Amino acid sequence: MVLRKRSTADIVAEDRSIIDANAKTTEKLVLLVKDNVELAERLKSLGETLKYLKPSEATVETDKKIGAKLDDLKIELSHISVTPSYRTDSIISEILMLLVNRKD
Repeated sequence: MVLRKRSTADIVAEDRSIIDANAKTTEKLVLLVKDNVELAERLKSLGETLKYLKPSEATVETDKKIGAKLDDLKIELSHISVTPSYRTDSIISEILMLLVNRKD
């Protein structure tokens, strides 16, 4: 069995698909919280930021972590009513910190 290193183009293509999936997840989250205008606006802003991220070989792991946090947020939002919880704000803050620390 021969192991070969993945090419940079393959890794960047994977990162692009992760970024696209993350942006689509935020669109779904906006629909989930449409009754809470403030939270919906925060998620729209986050989605716009995610949509225009530059894919690179160095950011794949960070983008996967962002996707995992978005999944956590989806679970949290499905359990709350109209008012977001402290955990919701905490998860959004963690996503924003990952974006700040993301190396482009």
